[in-house]
Amino acid sequence: MGWQFAIVLACVLLAAAYVVRAAWRTWHPKPGSCGGGCGTGCATPAAADAPKVTLIPADQLTVRRRD
Repeated sequence: MGWQFAIVLACVLLAAAYVVRAAWRTWHPKPGSCGGGCGTGCATPAAADAPKVTLIPADQLTVRRRD
């Protein structure tokens, strides 16, 4: 086994381990949290105080403002 093959094999194994870990964390989140990604849970005080977001209607997306 050449040294290049060993490096490639190590990279492939690390990538596979990363994918398996990400899938495991997706399927088995920490108890008490929504998705297990952020660790803060669903309702945070900052999100409750944030202003509501209003979306731009689709027909106004291409309208240009002239000054």
